[in-house]
Amino acid sequence: MAKRWRRKKRKARKQARKHECLVIKEKLSGIEKDSHKHDWKREIKISQDYICPVCGKRCNDRTMNIHHMRPKCKKGSNSKENTVGWCVECHRNYHKKHGVKISDRYGNPL
Repeated sequence: MAKRWRRKKRKARKQARKHECLVIKEKLSGIEKDSHKHDWKREIKISQDYICPVCGKRCNDRTMNIHHMRPKCKKGSNSKENTVGWCVECHRNYHKKHGVKISDRYGNPL
């Protein structure tokens, strides 16, 4: 009797794990389909033709960063009016020199 009970319990646990895995897979596949989180970044880069407005250097998707002219910590947004694509070097140099100051499109602090 005890063996049968243990077998049933083991089988139930196995089915529960299998169901849990299926639920997680469904959630992950839904996230991949519906996730357009970084599309706005790509749109900005494409609108600039992947050219840094600070130095004029041509970039690719990995070597171009999105800079917020009004930083998010100072109530800035992710809108196209507030963001601009800069090459990695210009972006790093700006933040080293000026921190999180508000800037224009070309890296001049306001």
